[in-house]
Amino acid sequence: LQKIQSMGTDPALANLINQNASIIGNFGISAHLKSFHIGVAMPNLFSPSYISEDAFTITEVKPFQAWIIHASNRFYFSKDKYVFEPYVVYRINSGLPSQYEIAGVLHINHLLWVGLSQKQEFGISGFGGAKINKSLAVGGSYTFKNTGDNELNYPSFEIQLSYLLGPSK
Repeated sequence: LQKIQSMGTDPALANLINQNASIIGNFGISAHLKSFHIGVAMPNLFSPSYISEDAFTITEVKPFQAWIIHASNRFYFSKDKYVFEPYVVYRINSGLPSQYEIAGVLHINHLLWVGLSQKQEFGISGFGGAKINKSLAVGGSYTFKNTGDNELNYPSFEIQLSYLLGPSK
């Protein structure tokens, strides 16, 4: 920010400073039939603008042009103390190639979970987490550095905080 401000009064650079907030929203629905789950989501309900630092251009993500479809099944064993849940996710986005992701999650005593995922032309991620109480959970994921067309120069780490509203069913 200081570098942009010190470059003078270029209107294009001044506009970059002012355009730093946007509304992000998504919507999804899923059906749960015993141990099988299936759903669909729209990750972009609004049209946020993203600024490219390379060309100082503004790119807009249009709503209703991206969809995420997912399916999973839970397999219970050891008197329901352990659950293995493989899943598949398919992402559709106009203007970009479609992408699949496959993963497996091991749930332990309904308190901990660990898993691995493989995203098409992107790489492998490991993740895990723990329930703190009936309403609160914390987790994290680590995406390994990869090579190729979608190369990540550095690994990626994410932290997740989940809060369940309403009673658990």
